[in-house]
Amino acid sequence: MVLLSLDSCSQKNLAGYYSSNVADLGFFVTRIQLNKDSTFKYEFSGELSHNKGTGKYRVEDVSVIHLDFEPEHSADSVDLIARTLSSNGYRPKRFLFKNGKLYSFHLDGHVVKQGQGLSRRRKYLFFGERYMTTRKMYLKKRKGKELLWRGEKNCSGEVKKMPAANIV
Repeated sequence: MVLLSLDSCSQKNLAGYYSSNVADLGFFVTRIQLNKDSTFKYEFSGELSHNKGTGKYRVEDVSVIHLDFEPEHSADSVDLIARTLSSNGYRPKRFLFKNGKLYSFHLDGHVVKQGQGLSRRRKYLFFGERYMTTRKMYLKKRKGKELLWRGEKNCSGEVKKMPAANIV
């Protein structure tokens, strides 16, 4: 009975918008929206790579979140090829929920707590570029935000647009 109440309590605190605390390798950002009805929206983007999906999640052992992605339906083989080339096809299958943060699992099953990201400090005291360093990596809960994909309308009816690329 206590386990059931802990599970429902963690499920309620789990819902919300999460995004990377720092860009992985200086480029890649993961964003996920966990809803109270056990559905989710996922987006991974960076440089030339982009991957998104929806599905249902379930909580196991009070702190492990399993993601079940819905299969992608493609009307055109060209669209399927373009989507395959723009993403590496990897999608996380589970996350560890700990202290209000989501940690991803590596393919071999261990929790990823550190990775390469840009330093908070400059190369020199007050100037210079930032450098790569090993940092803690997790998805941080962001209050008052919602995951919107490109071209998707928000509550006010505005469409989120990406800036046009200048090709020279």
